[in-house]
Amino acid sequence: GFRYGFFGVSDASPWLSLSIVATALTLQLVPAHAEGDSARESRLFSTAFFFALGLALAVGVGLAGFVALADIGRVFGVNTPTFVAELDLATRWMALLIPVHILFSLAEAAHTGYQRQYVNNAFQIGANACTLAALLLVVRFQPGIPTMVLAVFGPLAAVRVLNLALLLSRRPHLRPRWRH
Repeated sequence: GFRYGFFGVSDASPWLSLSIVATALTLQLVPAHAEGDSARESRLFSTAFFFALGLALAVGVGLAGFVALADIGRVFGVNTPTFVAELDLATRWMALLIPVHILFSLAEAAHTGYQRQYVNNAFQIGANACTLAALLLVVRFQPGIPTMVLAVFGPLAAVRVLNLALLLSRRPHLRPRWRH
């Protein structure tokens, strides 16, 4: 029960990361791109990036505070020291990965704005394949809640980082700048 309930708590990460900034960025990038206004594209993306960075930092600080102060065993209704230790480590991994998902989901929003959803689909296929491979390895060699968290959320985080790096290498004018 509690092992799988942990993943229910973590389901908000992908939803939160993409939906917060995606709609605004998507709606604004299309006209800027269509008009050939790369300066506007850059301003829009920089604004979205720094907003997402602030959100990721706020969520990260909040989660770090929760992890530091919460009695994880009590939160999940577990009192066995081994399970409490597993849940504590898994919660720490989630506290690290959720902000990464929030910040690096911007590439998905930008690709959607550029009407390049196929790029997102290709990256999602890669993330799913890596997740499946990671899950098989975890189940075979190191089953446990922390390794399951890494297997499920780590590949998607890594693929999102790669997706943003590739987007910025192909569209250098989108590299976030504090001033425009």
